[in-house]
Amino acid sequence: MDPTPPPPPPPPPPTVSKRSGSRSRSQAALDQSDPSEDWCAVCKNGGNLLCCDGCPKVFHLNCYVPILKCFPR
Repeated sequence: MDPTPPPPPPPPPPTVSKRSGSRSRSQAALDQSDPSEDWCAVCKNGGNLLCCDGCPKVFHLNCYVPILKCFPR
């Protein structure tokens, strides 16, 4: 029996940037260059959000898994 190869390493955590507040639908429509969503992907509320640089999702500090204690630099 052949040994099973080790599983691939997990992907690195997404890099994030800070977004303050949320945009109205008209602002979002005007700013097509920002693909980020307007509401937290977990709780669906606005506020101070972390924008994922790898996808359009945004999160609150407490909603992001693993929970972040402060905004990344």
